[in-house]
Amino acid sequence: MDPKKQLAQIKAAMAAVVNGAKAAGRDITEAELASLEQKAEEAARLQKSIDMMDRGTAILNQFKQGDDDGEGSSAKASFLNVKATARSVAQKAIGTSSDLVGVEFIRGIVPIDRPRTSLLQAIPAIRRSSPVYEYLRQTVRTMNAAPVAEGALKPTSIVTMEPVEAKLKVFAHISEPIPKYILEDNDEVQRFIESEFVSGLDLAIQAQLVSGSGMGENLLGWLNASGILTVTGVDLITTARKAIERLTANGRTPSFIAVAPADWTTALTTRNTSGNFDFGPTTPVNEAEMKLWGVDVIESPAVTAGTVWTLAEGANSLSTDGKVDARWSDSMSDDFARNLVRLRVETRVNSDVRTPSGIVKGEIVPTP
Repeated sequence: MDPKKQLAQIKAAMAAVVNGAKAAGRDITEAELASLEQKAEEAARLQKSIDMMDRGTAILNQFKQGDDDGEGSSAKASFLNVKATARSVAQKAIGTSSDLVGVEFIRGIVPIDRPRTSLLQAIPAIRRSSPVYEYLRQTVRTMNAAPVAEGALKPTSIVTMEPVEAKLKVFAHISEPIPKYILEDNDEVQRFIESEFVSGLDLAIQAQLVSGSGMGENLLGWLNASGILTVTGVDLITTARKAIERLTANGRTPSFIAVAPADWTTALTTRNTSGNFDFGPTTPVNEAEMKLWGVDVIESPAVTAGTVWTLAEGANSLSTDGKVDARWSDSMSDDFARNLVRLRVETRVNSDVRTPSGIVKGEIVPTP
């Protein structure tokens, strides 16, 4: 029997059981409940089979459209080769945006002992089902736990949270006009351009994570978050150590240290009094694993030279819709008449500063 007809019959049988109990003014019996659960499992299996069939049909139909040279061809098939179209269709078939870029930039899996290269790899990402959402921000943390004699009054600790209304912000950019045949003749060019534009989004979001004003469409950056901690030191190594001390003294676990490339270079190239470089597995600086005092270091152009950011676990998260959308179009101005296309890459994210006291801003103040 057709799976869709089978599914319809099962749903009708389940409805009959529920409606029969309602009509009789009684609760569903244990036997009826067991039958409903069994039918529900069968319905889920059939629905999965139906979805797979529909996705396969969608892929076949898309290729049929791509082979059509007439006006009915899809915009994407009109200037991308079959291999690129297949990539897009396969993504569509598994339920993602029809033009999702195949380059992930939000908290990808980083192999063990391989340094992270972006702040977005260090901050937990939360996929939101709605662009408008709410999260909780910790405002007070006072721990008063202590030994208590039998029958004595227990001390009170205070942990206060406040709800924060937030929404995802759009990050986007478009390319200059590109001759369509460059893309058709070499699909590596398309992937390279898409990758470059995704990298551009990464850099823009990193900059906002650090110093966004929180006003309008800007993210709330660490620099402008109320309640963060501050320390000073004469160099990167001592400043980072003081920041770690502040976090651990409050019972928090450091997650990562964000530094400017210039400051990390200084830490790696400064020689000691013997003329040797002061880094390695037995020193605070571990260049190979990108660690400082045992904590992961991330070089980021978003960090201003002379500033060191140290974040505790859970202090900051990144909300996202889970999509990086790349669309090629020839509909702008007279692009179609000139055989030109443009790329638009965009995503929606927001920075959730959950625990400001888990963020430490360190300032490097060299000794005069």
